[in-house]
Amino acid sequence: MYVNSGYLNNSRIPFKETKMDLRILSVGTYQIQSWPKLPTWRPKGRIDWQLIYVAAGEGHFQLDDKEIIVPAGNMVLYQPKQEQRYFFLGKDNSQYWFVHFTGRQVKSILKHYEIPLDGYILHTGISYEYEDLFKRMRDELLECALCYEENLTYLLRELLIIMNRRMNQGIPKIK
Repeated sequence: MYVNSGYLNNSRIPFKETKMDLRILSVGTYQIQSWPKLPTWRPKGRIDWQLIYVAAGEGHFQLDDKEIIVPAGNMVLYQPKQEQRYFFLGKDNSQYWFVHFTGRQVKSILKHYEIPLDGYILHTGISYEYEDLFKRMRDELLECALCYEENLTYLLRELLIIMNRRMNQGIPKIK
């Protein structure tokens, strides 16, 4: 298994941002190849938002009391305090990227980019641009260069723009 993540202020403790419109807390990737199973279960969710991009293989997500297999080229959006129960299998050679974010305007920002809040799975397609943006966000968190927090919000907004464009191109949906 390969893990590479960056955390705001090197802290893994999530929090709810009340002053800033948008703030990125963590970004990273997991590649599950030699690991048999990588499960995540947060019965009460987290206090922040989480966006997961399945870049390779597939993920198994428990959504609305049923298991849904989410193949590469899709994203899953978790809202604050929403149960998170999912796993990835090594035999699937899965890789996924994640970003945790918070802010007082998250819902309106997602609405602006036409990211639906009434479902979990976003049919975005596979794109090198997604991985590039996740990598750039992770690197910003690792390097903490001048104005990195501002750049993080721009990179997340760019990701949302590309997602919006791809979803409006009619990517086939999971049944």
